Amino acid sequence: MHSMSMTFGDSVTQTEGTVLVKGGAPLVIECTYESILFPYLLWYIRHPNEAPKLWLRDKTSGGGQDEGDKQGFFADHVQDKKSFHLKKSSSESAVYYCALRPTVGEKCISALQKVA
Repeated sequence: MHSMSMTFGDSVTQTEGTVLVKGGAPLVIECTYESILFPYLLWYIRHPNEAPKLWLRDKTSGGGQDEGDKQGFFADHVQDKKSFHLKKSSSESAVYYCALRPTVGEKCISALQKVA
């Protein structure tokens, strides 16, 4: 797991390294957080030679459909477990970032997460 801290004790931790998905097994990239405020959670995706782009937003905080939704990705914000795991029935090779943006507008992007 890789963790990155923010001011006020906020942090986000996600599965570190390469995640290999074989034989049609579902993709799951774990993301947990610590925050003193109610967090707004996000997932970003980065394809080779492209800048990261917003992939999924936490739907418990509102927000419409994102590109990740359209591509079959899902992330469930489980508040009592402080988790926001990214899920999909099959994999897409890319780098994924779990991010935390507290209501005060700060944000944190964790280390790279590559799925092959």
